[in-house]
Amino acid sequence: MKQNKNGLFIPSEQKMTYTIEDFAPLAPHELHQNITAPISQALAQGVPPEQAAAIPLEIMARLIRTVHNIAHTLNHTTEEVTALINDADTPKELADKLRRLPIFPEPIIEDILNDTP
Repeated sequence: MKQNKNGLFIPSEQKMTYTIEDFAPLAPHELHQNITAPISQALAQGVPPEQAAAIPLEIMARLIRTVHNIAHTLNHTTEEVTALINDADTPKELADKLRRLPIFPEPIIEDILNDTP
């Protein structure tokens, strides 16, 4: 967008619609700087938790992309661990340890990845 001399923003010829996949995931320091620190500070100052947060849409899109990436990674990890558990060549002691890993159940992962309301 360009801003004219009167302060109005004029749309440019750039892409005007986006999807979550158009945004990069947040790096840990960006998550802290843009979400964790401001929200923690507001809560510490007595702002009610139900108050809307002024977090830029780009940051929220990047946070959603981060959550999607984590869910995909967890899904893949679950598939790999399940294959190891079910492999007849996996020692019983190792299979038992793998069964105790705190991996989310599949329905929760699918709910996270589902963008439809």
